[in-house]
Amino acid sequence: MKKPTKKSLLGKKSKKRILTGIELLSSKGYKASFKSLAQIVSKRMNLNFYMDKVGSSFTSFDKDGNPIMNIDLWTYEDKAFDTSHYHIIAKALIYHESGHLLYSDFNIIGQLHQDFCDAKKEVEKAANDYHSAKEEDKADLIPLVREKVGDFVFKVNMPEVNNIYEDLSVDRCMCEKGREENGCLTFLRDIGHDKQKELFRQAIESGYVCLDMDNWDDNTLRAVLFEAQAFGHVGYRKHIDIQVLNALFEDDDIEKIKNLALYARFEAPTTYERAATAKALLNLCQPLLDKIADNLTNEYLYNIDHAKEMMGKMAKEAESHSKSTGSVDSEVVKSMGGGGTARGGAKMKSSAPSKYDLGLPEDLKKEMEESAKELGKESLKDEADSKSDESAAPERTKPTAKELEDEAINSMSEALDGASKTFEKTEDRAEKASITSDEDERAGETACHHSVSVSMIDLEDSLSMKEEYTSEGKEALKMIKKDELSSSVNELSKKMKKILMHRSQDDISKGRFEGSIDMSGLYRIKTDLQVFKKETSGEKKKVRFIILVDESGSMRGSKMENAIVGCWMVAKAAQKLKIPFAVYGHDEDFSSEVFRIRKYISFQNCRKLQALDNLFHIKAHDNNRDGLAIFHSLRELVKSSQPDEDLYFFILSDGEPAAAQYSGASAIEDMQKIMNTFKKHYQVHSVGIGLGNFDFDSIRQIYENSVCVKNPQNLPNEMFKVFKKMLKL
Repeated sequence: MKKPTKKSLLGKKSKKRILTGIELLSSKGYKASFKSLAQIVSKRMNLNFYMDKVGSSFTSFDKDGNPIMNIDLWTYEDKAFDTSHYHIIAKALIYHESGHLLYSDFNIIGQLHQDFCDAKKEVEKAANDYHSAKEEDKADLIPLVREKVGDFVFKVNMPEVNNIYEDLSVDRCMCEKGREENGCLTFLRDIGHDKQKELFRQAIESGYVCLDMDNWDDNTLRAVLFEAQAFGHVGYRKHIDIQVLNALFEDDDIEKIKNLALYARFEAPTTYERAATAKALLNLCQPLLDKIADNLTNEYLYNIDHAKEMMGKMAKEAESHSKSTGSVDSEVVKSMGGGGTARGGAKMKSSAPSKYDLGLPEDLKKEMEESAKELGKESLKDEADSKSDESAAPERTKPTAKELEDEAINSMSEALDGASKTFEKTEDRAEKASITSDEDERAGETACHHSVSVSMIDLEDSLSMKEEYTSEGKEALKMIKKDELSSSVNELSKKMKKILMHRSQDDISKGRFEGSIDMSGLYRIKTDLQVFKKETSGEKKKVRFIILVDESGSMRGSKMENAIVGCWMVAKAAQKLKIPFAVYGHDEDFSSEVFRIRKYISFQNCRKLQALDNLFHIKAHDNNRDGLAIFHSLRELVKSSQPDEDLYFFILSDGEPAAAQYSGASAIEDMQKIMNTFKKHYQVHSVGIGLGNFDFDSIRQIYENSVCVKNPQNLPNEMFKVFKKMLKL
């Protein structure tokens, strides 16, 4: 049976609009699942997780040392992408940023940030000394200004280059954790590279990026760094275009740049070694840095205001690269102390050992050693000796570039296939996410409830202490312990099973050469020997339901006792059939007009035998605002459901609602409107149940489907009749 097109419950403004892929994945429901993934992968349960449009994805820390992760899907917005693509991108970004939390040393990253901040101050001091000096003394101060500017230009680019190599290393570590991680990250890097390559191509053609030595500037350096990064992002497995490097460097230096990228990706196990690699790359780019420093020095000598503006932009860019792998302010850096310690005092792990051994040329090894000394270590060997045994890489056979590419492509294909399957029901998921967003949490409620305060009370944990049952609960328990009621539960289970199997009946295939003997076909023993049959059991239909109990004051006494018994019977039958269910109760405080909905049994804990004990704590309270209770219950039912499940809603009530400015025909109309909306858009079947001394006429009026019996023992037969009607058996 084809289901009707679903519409949003968000009200008039959102009614005709389906969420985009990015909006869907950044909605409350999906954000919660992504947060859980990030916490598990990063092993940081105190992680503050965001999905905000801020221009980049990053990992950082708050002032208390708690990790922060932001995933910005809008950065990758593309008309060619569907929700499956964005799902892969989201997971890739989470894997990547988690890799920084696992393997990046934020102490060193913070120090790099502090270094350029200090260098900036030195430039400003030297420039101020120059401009305040006498004219005859200025010429002697120009070399000092140039020296300080040159130092700043080098150090302000260190965070970006270090971040490049950090990204390469943590991506490799995360890729080796599994095929999904590999597939998602490979997909992300490929689309990121293609996008950036096109941007730089346009920039070169327009002259924005200058390849002529006389016009080298900061934009030229950005293009160089992009192509240097590409060696480690995609160039290790496929051909890349290095137009800028070919124009600026000799073949030997290009080979060095390539080897540095491969070393950073596959063999540099610590942030310290990656920082040394970054320094080695900048040493190769020194002529370009000198040109940038010369231009900036001239600006300082003749236009100090413009020079300060240029330095500010460069520093801001450097801060953004520090932020991408954990921004650390200067005060925190001072408090962090010596190396290898992350914010909060946790010892950082070295990167996981690589299964690749690509080697590093001897001449580059010497340059790396020099870089290490300049960074404060006697040698890289000292740093390597301090690593844990975990990072000691065993000898492995070097893979070919073709093997690397095939592995990445196969993983990426698997990731895409998996994501596509995940979003076969995208429209369903979009609708579910729409009713869980922060700003529209109450949007599905009708106007008569908008001024009512809602209190959601989870009683599962508090009731686990086995506090004394309510008086109605005690009486209900006495009724349940009677033998005749136990048999009624078994009967209800059998009837519900029959209902669940109605679309997939048992099948018997006769006239076979194998199977069990078909007594009615024994006559064929003298002809074709096809005297066997095969019986195939029908497949159980997937079902999920929620039970809502009216806890208003009018339910006191026998009504509530019977309601608890009825609730227990349905819940017990569901447990026998392994059907997921939840039980909520509701009332409204007549003095404060606060609506209260209580969770007695959740979908997560419904299969626990002791969960049913919570039902004996249900009791009557004050007023009943049924429409609001119905909306919240149905919303939870839809949110928790799977696309292939049939949804049912049972409400045990004594009839008409009664709360402040909520009663009579208008209230009944409100209840019916909400139930009809969920039936139309989510195919939820609602059933009103009245047991014992109930206003049966009112229940039948309100609910399209109703079960009304004086004796709970009769519940199975009456429920079966209602289901036959609903399913048109």
